Amino acid sequence: MVSKIRRGGAFLVASLALAGCGSSSSMSSVSTSATPERAPDLSAPLIAAPSPDPRVGLKAGLQDAGSAIWNMRLVSHTPSPPDFVGITNSDLAFHGTNVIQGNYNGFQIWDISNPMAPRLRLGTVCPASQSDVSVYNNLLFVSAEAPTARLDCGKDAPAEVVSKDRIRGLRIFDITDIDHPKYLANVQTCRGSHTHTVVHDPNDANNVYVYISGTSAIRPSEELPRCNANTWDPNNSDFRIEVIKVPLAHPELAEVVSSPAIFADPTSGAADALLYPQGHGASPLDTAANRIHAQFDSARARLMPVGGGAPAADSARCNAQVDSVARATGYQIPAARIVPGGQDGLLAGGCGAAAVARGRFGGRGRSGNAGPPTREQLNADAFAAAVKALTRRHTARKSMASRSSMVFGRHSRRGC
Repeated sequence: MVSKIRRGGAFLVASLALAGCGSSSSMSSVSTSATPERAPDLSAPLIAAPSPDPRVGLKAGLQDAGSAIWNMRLVSHTPSPPDFVGITNSDLAFHGTNVIQGNYNGFQIWDISNPMAPRLRLGTVCPASQSDVSVYNNLLFVSAEAPTARLDCGKDAPAEVVSKDRIRGLRIFDITDIDHPKYLANVQTCRGSHTHTVVHDPNDANNVYVYISGTSAIRPSEELPRCNANTWDPNNSDFRIEVIKVPLAHPELAEVVSSPAIFADPTSGAADALLYPQGHGASPLDTAANRIHAQFDSARARLMPVGGGAPAADSARCNAQVDSVARATGYQIPAARIVPGGQDGLLAGGCGAAAVARGRFGGRGRSGNAGPPTREQLNADAFAAAVKALTRRHTARKSMASRSSMVFGRHSRRGC
């Protein structure tokens, strides 16, 4: 896995220190007890962090600052070259035994064939925040977002509101000769490129695509005509990505081919829709809580139910049993869990399988005994609701057509 690393002021190389886990393989005694094995506590972290925290009290400094590291091993530390000292580093890209390090002042190419002593091959001064970098074969892509970046990589930022010298988008370099990158092209975008993602279509061997995410202000249409900053126009340039098509044979011909709205409703095309609300899978704490809740409900389902019109003694018996089950399983019954209108009030919905099935007072999910909804569940629910709505509209149109036909038929008979 390659992950993006952000770090200012220095170039770091580190390697994972693998921790071996020992376990006993002894089979000298085998338990034949029918007692069920206690489920593991999934709320506990998989790996325990060092305690006390070694980061507390570290010495301040630039190149001599105190450091703390866990589950990794520092292999080398190399200060930034002069043109990049004190300027924010952004992302890393990899090309063979070389690392390309983005920086708000441009990019650097490091030879890390010897990780103990990285060697700077090249430092290219070409200012543009963030200068996020990606590599595809012999092509280097560099993001440019701020209005201070120039097409010629100059250090003097354009001062005009509208400037023909400004680059806000994507820079493309040919690194076939990695010691002498060749500046091939610029592709202008409406909000610059804060970061980008390179996408290769397995069915398209001739092109590669770069998805641009810009977070800066929309540039004036006088500078880039297709940009639209009108807030009231549904086709404005807010909340969109821009897709750049790069012909591999002629990358200098790269261009924006689409600008889809990231919140578009796929059923209507509305650009301001949030059809799929944010959701998440169960966390370890959720999982542990849901397991305890399930154990509680399983035991509660086996209790004798309280029927309609039952005496107060039955309600008291049920509540005492539910309270006992909750204590045994470790389940916390919220104070508000009393059935409205129930017999003297029943804790957690009452006793018996029917009371559990009602699920009036379940877990933290959408229904009584469900866990928290995942994004996939929300998407499936939204899709099912959309299909159901379409089916209703189709049925309604068909019914209206049928009624119209019947009325026409009656009128025709009267005419005959």
